[in-house]
Amino acid sequence: MKFASRLKTIVLALATIGCALMTGCLENLDITPPLVTILNPAPGEVVTGAVPIVVTASDDEDIEEITIFVDGEAVETGSGNSIIFSWNTATVTQNENHNISAFATDQNGNVGPSAITTVLVSANGAPDQVAPLVQIINPLANGTVRRGANGGFVEIVADVIDNSAIEQVEFFINGTSLGTDTGAPYSFDWDIRALTDGTTHTVYAKATDIFGNSGAQLITVTIGP
Repeated sequence: MKFASRLKTIVLALATIGCALMTGCLENLDITPPLVTILNPAPGEVVTGAVPIVVTASDDEDIEEITIFVDGEAVETGSGNSIIFSWNTATVTQNENHNISAFATDQNGNVGPSAITTVLVSANGAPDQVAPLVQIINPLANGTVRRGANGGFVEIVADVIDNSAIEQVEFFINGTSLGTDTGAPYSFDWDIRALTDGTTHTVYAKATDIFGNSGAQLITVTIGP
């Protein structure tokens, strides 16, 4: 992996030198790194059990891959502009801080880092350390939500399965919390009246059970008229 990264750097450097000799070439050379955001967990959060690490990346070119790191060690790599990794916090030292970071690479080899998120892992002596299974059943992943329907509101609905009672489900749009629901069926209304047609937005739901384990699903939708 290190060799491949160095090779991409060398190729990009050679391309830059070659372009410098050609009028206008540098104007079309992509040297902008992706913007990488860790949506969950939040900086300073106290976590326990199973925790979803949710990362998104944006760029003017396609995202080739995203890699998640915990304390400097790669734990998950995936393609596309978003990734979720279920982190079993029982595998790290308890009652200590741990650092989460992520890097995204675009199709031209540009690498963008996220900010580092530091969380406190709290010892969990509960017998249940299984994360809830979350599925967003409305709206549909990669679908279009229309401002002209239902008065400009979209009901986000999540189905949750777990072997313990669910404490709450929290709903997020583009990383910002909309609110929580504590009883099934879990849902929340999203006001899309002021949003622009053709824009894309990330929707994710995070369920937490009574033992502190959490699970999440993230989808992307497009705004329509």
